[in-house]
Amino acid sequence: MIELSIVDVFLGIIYVLFFSVIFTITYLSKRDSDSIYEFLLPGYLFKVIGAVFFLLIYIYYYKGGDTIGYFLSAKALVNLMHKHPDIYLSILGGNTSLENFSYFDATTGYPWYYRDPWSFTVVRITSVFTLLGFKSIMATTILVATVTYSGNWFLYKFLSTHYPSLKKEFALAVLFFPSVAFWGSGILKDSFTLAASLFMFVALFQVLIYKKHILKNLVLILLSFWILIRIKPYIFFMEIGTFTLIFLYIAMQVIRFRFLRIILFPLVISVTFSLAMWIYFNTASVAGGFYASVNDIIETIVIKQRDLTQDYYGGNSFNIGYFEPTIPGILSKFFPATIAGMFRPFLWEARNVVMLMSGLETFLLLLFFLKQAINFLRLLIIKGGKAFKVFYDPLMIYSITYSVLFAYMIGLITANFGALVRYRIPFVPFLLVFLFVLNRKYGLLKKVADR
Repeated sequence: MIELSIVDVFLGIIYVLFFSVIFTITYLSKRDSDSIYEFLLPGYLFKVIGAVFFLLIYIYYYKGGDTIGYFLSAKALVNLMHKHPDIYLSILGGNTSLENFSYFDATTGYPWYYRDPWSFTVVRITSVFTLLGFKSIMATTILVATVTYSGNWFLYKFLSTHYPSLKKEFALAVLFFPSVAFWGSGILKDSFTLAASLFMFVALFQVLIYKKHILKNLVLILLSFWILIRIKPYIFFMEIGTFTLIFLYIAMQVIRFRFLRIILFPLVISVTFSLAMWIYFNTASVAGGFYASVNDIIETIVIKQRDLTQDYYGGNSFNIGYFEPTIPGILSKFFPATIAGMFRPFLWEARNVVMLMSGLETFLLLLFFLKQAINFLRLLIIKGGKAFKVFYDPLMIYSITYSVLFAYMIGLITANFGALVRYRIPFVPFLLVFLFVLNRKYGLLKKVADR
């Protein structure tokens, strides 16, 4: 059991003050040229508050959990570094041999997850922050929150450039959404993979759509790829799958004549699908585990879904119904799984304070979603098929496709509310971005119609 000490609190405050000064100076130097920087410090402090609350809940409410395990394991690596720096560097580089493990002893402590490559990648990365945080769990948490905040800010800057009139709405979606700040800031897989997925989205978008800063964005893509494929490969596959659709959209837009589009559409589809399969099969072996086989993926989905509905999860689970471990079987659960991934737990399903807060958040999200659905139906009645033109934007296409596919996937594989609310945070900002842009486009069209 870990208890926070005065030293933990002191180091945490020092780090927050240090980075707050840096962000304040950045704001003062940028405020005249770019007004979005007014959200830089508030967004950072909101994320830090989320990280601190996350840590306190896991220490004093849950009294344990993965975040504690990751920290204690990272601390063992730092202790090893003081005794055998060469072995530490070897492990940090990915050599998790039994010989290297033999260097741990009672004085260093023994790391958890050593044989789990995805979880131990989090330990390896966290050990760097633990070293810089002087082995304080509070300081380490603050440092993780600070570094991963860069992903949120990178996305926010990009979105505000794309739609400058929605900078306040995008700030809510990316910087100030409670569950994203809470689950995406502590010492967890989700913090690192959220940041990496946001960096990858912006970098790929810049390369494919705007063709800007190619070298810088390629470096970000490679770094993000490494983090995602080593921690949560499915997020990488979801992003690449969605960008395949964007690639298809761009390819069809290049063909100016409608007749040629119709003729060449099957060819473009075939090339795009072949490219997606080539990427998958060349990265699945790197991801390892069940990702190397589609059949293994389906069987794993079914096994996990059935396991998470068992009684030993204390009633904190839900059930979308039985389905066969086949492609038709999992497709039959598209709607219940997608609804679960986006909007559950419902308020009446909450069994503790954390789930109650999540239920309230998803309830408000559902209301906003329904409002925009009604707005679109009105537009469809007025404009007919032309109403779909509001979606003719790569950002809109990506946001809704990624959100729906991601919600479907986690609703299918996750039958535990505690896991569900964590797993959904990569797509929540994009779902909100889609809804905010749709709301703005509907408002503009309504003004034109009223004139």
